[in-house]
Amino acid sequence: MQVTGLAPDDAAEVLRLAAQQAAPGWRLAANTTGAASAADLLAQEAAPAGAAASNSSSSSSSSSKGRRRISTSCAALDALLGGGGVACGTVTEFFGVPGVGKTQVGMQLVVNVQLPLSLGGLSSQAMYIDTEGSFMTDRLIDMATAAVQRVQQQQQQPPAAAEQQQQQQQPPCSVESLLSGILHFRVQHHMQQLALVRSLDLLLQQHPQVSLVVLDSATFHFRQAFPDAGQRARLMTAMAQQLAALAEQHGVAVVMMNQVVTRIADSASSIAAAAKSSSGLSSSSAAWLAPALGEGIAGSTPEYNT
Repeated sequence: MQVTGLAPDDAAEVLRLAAQQAAPGWRLAANTTGAASAADLLAQEAAPAGAAASNSSSSSSSSSKGRRRISTSCAALDALLGGGGVACGTVTEFFGVPGVGKTQVGMQLVVNVQLPLSLGGLSSQAMYIDTEGSFMTDRLIDMATAAVQRVQQQQQQPPAAAEQQQQQQQPPCSVESLLSGILHFRVQHHMQQLALVRSLDLLLQQHPQVSLVVLDSATFHFRQAFPDAGQRARLMTAMAQQLAALAEQHGVAVVMMNQVVTRIADSASSIAAAAKSSSGLSSSSAAWLAPALGEGIAGSTPEYNT
């Protein structure tokens, strides 16, 4: 699909159709798909010319994806995530202050998911929903280049019979093929974001080779222009629940990057509760950092990891 953008009015129409439970076969108009591969983005930035290789993964059923995991390329982080990295069928949330590397983790994951199982991947493809404009193709090329080198180093080692057969069945791994295996959505308005999340079920049906969806970040467009804090909270909670349902239904890994907000304790009991939580600082702290979506969402969605 080519990137053309999704205007707020078009996004509102998508939401209206979804709310009316339109027929299961409805399709987005061709000029509102909003997706492009990373290779297309690279071409738009006048990068060195090169034909993109065909996508490197084949279709697989939701049941086969199960609880497979995608490595983050950081052993310590993989261990914190339960061993092996981000799990399919669940929503995993990374939150923190600006500059701690949330986007880097998301970009590394969309590269790693395309690697073979022996290197922590799933030989699949990925979707990247970019709400902040922080998806950097130059950095992605560096990651893809390093990934190709890892694959080449593994291929130089004498493989076992089963591994050799698996390698022969896989198409050649290149920077171009890794970039082409990423569907990139640039979202510039909260209506676009809500419409896209509503459309993910259809998109995942159209692209069954996708095993990872990254939303970076979940709350960027909801931090302003919402005078009704209650409405904003309801919309974000509904969005998180929709993503959790999609992860479970399609067996994909959903990764959300999230901003943080400062919580102010209004009583001694609140301070004590914060000290016991993962985001609490100490028993004497009157303020602490918490994910912007709210800590209550983790308890309202199944398989939601922070």
